[in-house]
Amino acid sequence: MVFIKLERTIDNRAVVGRTGLMDLIILLAALVITFLVFTWLVRVVRVTIRVAIIIAILVLLFQLFFGIGPDAIWQQIRALFDWFVGLLG
Repeated sequence: MVFIKLERTIDNRAVVGRTGLMDLIILLAALVITFLVFTWLVRVVRVTIRVAIIIAILVLLFQLFFGIGPDAIWQQIRALFDWFVGLLG
């Protein structure tokens, strides 16, 4: 529930105060930003889970069809990384 501060003018009319309007604008902006960040986070998590499932399926397929286990794949990745670092340094 949003409460808007009402101020009284000299002739006793109720008007929305500037602070109340600014608070409402800040609240709406915060809600929009929160929504955007939340939707971005949901997308990142979905993509991360999708990539993890694809990697798990690939490792399983390598093991079933070629007899290559996760340790062998990890050793190749480390060797590739060491080779790349050797090129830079």
